[in-house]
Amino acid sequence: MARLAPGDNITLSILLSPDGIGSETTRTIKCSVYDPADTQITGSPFALTHVANGLYTNNNAYSVSSKGFYKHVYIVYDNAGATDESDVYPRKHETIEVKS
Repeated sequence: MARLAPGDNITLSILLSPDGIGSETTRTIKCSVYDPADTQITGSPFALTHVANGLYTNNNAYSVSSKGFYKHVYIVYDNAGATDESDVYPRKHETIEVKS
């Protein structure tokens, strides 16, 4: 894992496996990002774009501004309007640490 420092750009990504119900490529993915003070950062939630084979990304979605722990909450939606949260793919949470 790369060492992250203030000013670094962060890429968001998630991999969806086929669910047998419909194509994982038709989902809408949003990621809410919270800074070390647990405040949602400007621009969040970020939309992720389907790349291939169920991989969704947002390259250089945001820059970290300070040291600490950043939280990412990924939500998968079954529709383009991001109003119907998926019953198949639960929310995913990850935390990254930024050091100087």
